[in-house]
Amino acid sequence: MKYPFLIKNRYRVFGAVGCSGLYFLFVGAWWVLSGGRGERFGFMVSVLNFPAVVVFLATPLERWIGNPAWVFHLIIFIIGPLQYGLIGWLLGPLVERFDLEGQKLRKNEQPKQNK
Repeated sequence: MKYPFLIKNRYRVFGAVGCSGLYFLFVGAWWVLSGGRGERFGFMVSVLNFPAVVVFLATPLERWIGNPAWVFHLIIFIIGPLQYGLIGWLLGPLVERFDLEGQKLRKNEQPKQNK
């Protein structure tokens, strides 16, 4: 039986959406706690999005683009959720391995072989 993509990869989708949601929750909470300005918020976002910040600073992108505010927003709202979504997507099989109820369902779902 062929399952749709979202059903077949439900653990991966759950991991991707869950990690991106946790990222937004953490960034939003830090925004509220730090007042949304200053070095505290910028430092935490830079730590959370370290790979994206390193790519921006270590390549000619910073020289070409300058340092406008929209790059910071691009990192917060697009690159951050994408990288944490990818981490969640890759952790999906690990979540599936530890899902005992799902293992029981898959065992019952397998067709029995007649000998």
